[in-house]
Amino acid sequence: MTMFVPSITVDQVIDALGAYIQLFTTSQIIRGAVNRTAMPLSPFVELTEVTSISLNKPIETYTDTTEIISEHVKLEVQIDLYGWELSDTARALHSSFRTIWAVSQLPESIVPLYCTEPIKMPIQNAEDQYEQRWTMTISLQYNPDVIVPQTSFNAPGTNNLIPVDIVYS
Repeated sequence: MTMFVPSITVDQVIDALGAYIQLFTTSQIIRGAVNRTAMPLSPFVELTEVTSISLNKPIETYTDTTEIISEHVKLEVQIDLYGWELSDTARALHSSFRTIWAVSQLPESIVPLYCTEPIKMPIQNAEDQYEQRWTMTISLQYNPDVIVPQTSFNAPGTNNLIPVDIVYS
């Protein structure tokens, strides 16, 4: 594990989004794209990161001993809602996510940007049965800072001159 960890991680953003979605449903919320794991029984909500895009060049600020590297990141998360009873939840999520109320429900370091319209996209399961699924993509912005060491001249020291002609002759 590295010692230079961002001030806010993708896992923390996904957890905050999951807590927000939990306000609208009692269904289980899982993280997508996990190998060798069977899907739970519906109803459930699956969150999968789709893209992570830098919105700016990193901004560097300095203190006496550290460099703070800041960046604005847009994270897009696909939300899949499985189960017949979650179609209204998809609509409620879409409507609420585009309001100032959503901003107040998420941590200060995470800002909702926009979301796509919910789309009905049933899938065929292993038993050749169709599963009800609504899908939409939510875009968020978060601003991670990474702090790294920085050497600098911050206090005058003593000047120890070495008489070269005497020491090295």
